Amino acid sequence: MNDQQQELRRMFEKFYQRVYQTAFYVVKDVHLAQDVLQETFIKAFRHIERCPEGEQAGAWLATIASRTAIDFVRKQSRRPAVPLDTAIIEANAMRREVASSVERQVENAFTVEEVLRKIDTLRPKARSVAILKFLHELKDDEIAEALDLKVGTVKSRLYRVKKELRLSMQRKRMMNSASL
Repeated sequence: MNDQQQELRRMFEKFYQRVYQTAFYVVKDVHLAQDVLQETFIKAFRHIERCPEGEQAGAWLATIASRTAIDFVRKQSRRPAVPLDTAIIEANAMRREVASSVERQVENAFTVEEVLRKIDTLRPKARSVAILKFLHELKDDEIAEALDLKVGTVKSRLYRVKKELRLSMQRKRMMNSASL
């Protein structure tokens, strides 16, 4: 194996899970997510000269995965959604948790899980923007460039997503307090 092949292999191993999660969040199908994963790395390796260094490579790959997944969704007839894999939800919840108390960590895990479920119900265009913003922590201009959108379009989609999430959380709190 030559040096370039070894480097591509390391890149694949390092970002495999991130690319797969991005694909899965958009297509909601294990097998289709694997197809998107494969197609993403094929596209990335064809244009490896454009790949940024370090952790930015992960964001670059996630962007390619998101766009590829959206293309797959457009091409496929609408399939019933597969529920999010709990392992993915737990991994993202644990990664984001910063609270020190066990009670706070559990509460955060439930909140993150609820937000991820809500993101899962969004239309593909809104879902891809939300995934890139909240899971991959890209800036609005990076999302716009990645999805070939105007920054204003990204901001308006994010505004609507945040508004929906806020309303959903408020409804849940009201239901919880009413049941007490």
